[in-house]
Amino acid sequence: MNLKKRNLLIPIIGIYIVGCNSGSGGSSNATSSTQLPISVERNNNKLFFLCGKYNHPHNESDLVHGFGGCIAAPKGIRLNPLSKDQEQEALASGGTSSATGMPIESYSLTSGISGFPANFYATLNSNNPNLVPLDQQSFGSCVTFSSTAGLSYLNTNYTSTVSVSPLDLLNRGFIYAGNQVNNSGWDGLSNASDLLSRLSATYGYYGNYNSNIAEYVTLANQYSYGGYTGNLTTAQLTGLPEWNPQFNAYMSNYNNSALPQNQLLNGYTWSPLFKTVSAANKSQALVTALDAGNVVLMDFNIYDSSINESSPACSTYGSNLSPNGNAAYVNINNTLYLEVPNGQNNNTWYWPTGCLMGGHQIWVVGYATDPQSGQLLFVIRNSWGPSGDQGQYYMSESYVQGAASYAAVVQ
Repeated sequence: MNLKKRNLLIPIIGIYIVGCNSGSGGSSNATSSTQLPISVERNNNKLFFLCGKYNHPHNESDLVHGFGGCIAAPKGIRLNPLSKDQEQEALASGGTSSATGMPIESYSLTSGISGFPANFYATLNSNNPNLVPLDQQSFGSCVTFSSTAGLSYLNTNYTSTVSVSPLDLLNRGFIYAGNQVNNSGWDGLSNASDLLSRLSATYGYYGNYNSNIAEYVTLANQYSYGGYTGNLTTAQLTGLPEWNPQFNAYMSNYNNSALPQNQLLNGYTWSPLFKTVSAANKSQALVTALDAGNVVLMDFNIYDSSINESSPACSTYGSNLSPNGNAAYVNINNTLYLEVPNGQNNNTWYWPTGCLMGGHQIWVVGYATDPQSGQLLFVIRNSWGPSGDQGQYYMSESYVQGAASYAAVVQ
């Protein structure tokens, strides 16, 4: 597999509900929205559950009758804490304001990366194995998964999200940065530029997503069963029963001279679009990038708008909880309709208010527009498998402005 050198734009913003491998000092990846406060002193990488797949309405008449429901077993999602500095910045800019207004009834899909929207919404219905949403499972590996999906899409001329293996990149991280007491090489990524820095300095063998997803799932299950919290240490990683067999297999491929030793990302450069939550005109920066057909990765802070910041539920963690978001949208004939709330599928970060939970990185693939007001809704390809709207989640313009924490252009 020879990865072609293309322009890659990576804005990184803070998001909503899923777990991600940011590590200490980096933004974490969380994605649920109930009571999951995240800070170093409070909640530390707790487990919550996300509907594995949701049956959405197929037409406008279904919307009226509240058609839909969870049709796949819940998936465990693990959170990582924000650093103290990141927590203070997030609390200074979001969480305390009140949610105002109701979500807009519908948005028209407007623009996005090449192949949008067809390549992203038709994948599950057509069972196209090359364009499926990736699934980070219970590891906090959103930076790696969102980055490799975008890189794969670019380097296959917009035909595949699975040509680059996240597991192989994580193994390479272990070789490059692991074997330290508190750093397994699978943690410590605050955003995609960290991943690019690591990989641009090294060469390695990188298979595809489907070739070793079974090994990755086994490792994730073993990690989850162990009840680990916080950053994944070297001892925890190498202590997983499946670690040695899969890593030895990777090294065998890596050292096989008959296989292509890819210079992945070697030669790419990047520069920040913005570095703080308080930066201005963040949504416009995303629109400009998407209109140019670029891949956009975002890192953002996650809030639970159903829990007040000052509530005791925001400072304690009592039990495993289910996601509870702001709203749910479904794509019907390239229009995003607001679904009748039923508590099962909340796939939209709409208001950056309430209890601060943590951070997450995702791939922004397009945006939609309200024809009346001109307000935007960004379309996100997540790394939580087929959950949400066929793997897509959504984020309002106000959430981007109130919660986006970092953006960088990669070329």
